[in-house]
Amino acid sequence: MEKKKLLITLGCSFTEGLGCYGDDITKEEIKSVKKGIIPEKYKKRFQEYGWPKILYNLLNYDELINLGKMGGSTSGNLKNFSESYLDKDFSDYEVLVIWQLPPTSRVSFYVYRDWKRDYIVNDILLQDGTKLSEEITNRVVHPYEAGLREQVFYIKMFEQVCENNNWNLILLPTAIETYKKLNKLYPSKYFLSESFDWNEFPNQKEQKEHVSPVCHHPNEKGYNYIANKIYKIIEKDEKN
Repeated sequence: MEKKKLLITLGCSFTEGLGCYGDDITKEEIKSVKKGIIPEKYKKRFQEYGWPKILYNLLNYDELINLGKMGGSTSGNLKNFSESYLDKDFSDYEVLVIWQLPPTSRVSFYVYRDWKRDYIVNDILLQDGTKLSEEITNRVVHPYEAGLREQVFYIKMFEQVCENNNWNLILLPTAIETYKKLNKLYPSKYFLSESFDWNEFPNQKEQKEHVSPVCHHPNEKGYNYIANKIYKIIEKDEKN
């Protein structure tokens, strides 16, 4: 019996689908978004119009789990995956995991909300100006290079998880330069054969058409472009 196909996606706001606000967003809602408060109706749109859902349809898969999270870090992605899905039995599925690697300048910590020990994963940006980020940056001599090595560490750990479970894995750095440096440091066989910058489109005209003016992330057209690009590369890789 042929197994059902499951697509699991991890990443930051690019994977969550941030930018899919549609044409009806109001000025008041834009002000709210710029303060970091996103109405729930748009979070649902992100899931519906982001690249994971589009790629899921292109691949003709049966189920999708999108774990993309705005501001997510490499370590935070794996913490969230571990807490929610690491002990799940996906043996009845053919699993493909696509991990859009967040910027290396982000780190994460567990934070507990109450005495029941309910957890949240707090992702922070090392350049956010807080005392914590300043302290970490001061202690790390070369933050960017250290961030790359941190990312490689988590990549290696997750590769082992996928191999142990017979899951297929694709790694997607968010920028070409990051891909080049990561690949030099650790040439993983799971990197997609072609890399691209997620916020760059073929020409200036398409740049305006494919990027949200609200947050400068890809919009619905942008994510459609990205999903089709990933799909074509996957198809080409499978033929080779």
